[in-house]
Amino acid sequence: MNIIKKISGIVAIITLISTSTLANGNSTAESQSVKKARIAVESAPAYDWKTLAESAKICFEKNQNTEQALEWINKSISLEKDPMNLEILADYYVSNGETDKGIEKLVEAIDAGRAQNFWFDSSKIQAKIWKLR
Repeated sequence: MNIIKKISGIVAIITLISTSTLANGNSTAESQSVKKARIAVESAPAYDWKTLAESAKICFEKNQNTEQALEWINKSISLEKDPMNLEILADYYVSNGETDKGIEKLVEAIDAGRAQNFWFDSSKIQAKIWKLR
């Protein structure tokens, strides 16, 4: 009977730890997102800059696999300079305390957007720049 109580207690503790880990957004849930991002990149065509950027963003947000994500975002930008991937890289720089680099990339994002479309709405990016200054 004592052994059953001990086992029940251990199971309860393990359940509590795994539940609180998932609730805090750590461990399994994040790892699954990062795994899915990696699979997306591996199965995407070599020219698919958008999948690279979106996958890098997931890793940066989860703060996992950031070294590889940095490679992905740089490759994405080399394939297609787009406001989306430049903004993702800017957010990465800012989150790592490199505000000047982040602002530089945000300005590049505005320029890239205007090069693609004269009527590009840069208000969201401009607001980020003002907030960082």
